[in-house]
Amino acid sequence: MLPTFILLTLLSSSYGHILRMGDCPDVEVMRNFDMDKFLGKWFVLQKFRTMSNCMAEEITKDENGDYHISEFLVPLGVQIHQRGKVEFAKNEPKSAMRVDYPITTPLGSQNYWVLDTDYTSYAAVWSCQKILFGHRQSAQIMSRTSDLPKEKIRELRQKFESYGINEHDFSFIDQKKCESNDNKRSSINETNCTGCIKNSNFAMKVGPVRILTKRRR
Repeated sequence: MLPTFILLTLLSSSYGHILRMGDCPDVEVMRNFDMDKFLGKWFVLQKFRTMSNCMAEEITKDENGDYHISEFLVPLGVQIHQRGKVEFAKNEPKSAMRVDYPITTPLGSQNYWVLDTDYTSYAAVWSCQKILFGHRQSAQIMSRTSDLPKEKIRELRQKFESYGINEHDFSFIDQKKCESNDNKRSSINETNCTGCIKNSNFAMKVGPVRILTKRRR
């Protein structure tokens, strides 16, 4: 029970969700979205109220044609890596997907809506999940590199603002010296993680150690 409590406490301050009353805001997702072009690594440059650094995502497609999103983040010196399966809803654009992460399973899968991307440099992603008496929401601005021009970041923040989403809820994520951690963020096929709290799609450990997860079969 104690590891679970510690884990949930860390996640609440690191994954960047904000609680709001009422229903989720209405947003417009990207049309003619091509998931295969969206594959690969993305650096998360800004996200709602997070304490994490070196946040990144990797979108992959397995041999069965299923898509997965792996998240890597470092809140308060704790390295966390989790992997979730992507689900596409019937009669909805491919950009309005859902992700089933192991840690958020008790709350159900969460949506992962791509509002805008050019596939090669930037992306704007929105998430909102209905909960008792309200909802929890999050937004993130991502890049293929560890930086984006200020003009593009401003443009993407204004897109969120146009849907009534407060752009001032964004936190800047430090990506300095994070390239040296690329081996940790990409080595998701290995299983060695001595002393970790982990299962087949999640791993966590305190300190400068490798965080590795095993692919779901």
